[in-house]
Amino acid sequence: MITVRFYGPYRDVVGADSIEMKATGLRTVADVMQAVAKRYPKVGPQLASAHLALNQMSASPLSPVKPGDVLALFPFVAGG
Repeated sequence: MITVRFYGPYRDVVGADSIEMKATGLRTVADVMQAVAKRYPKVGPQLASAHLALNQMSASPLSPVKPGDVLALFPFVAGG
């Protein structure tokens, strides 16, 4: 399983702090994000600007994933 944690508006749209996803067929962070978007279509368009952390380290969509990983999705934040 891969744990996906949601923060900010992502959590509001999904309705949960985190979900568990079967790792079967999920090879990269992008694969996980596509699976999340399929399960929660309303959050899908917002994920394009998400900051990604895999196991508490900054990640990219091409980062590989494996069972037991934790992917955190943070909304883009701007300010000054």
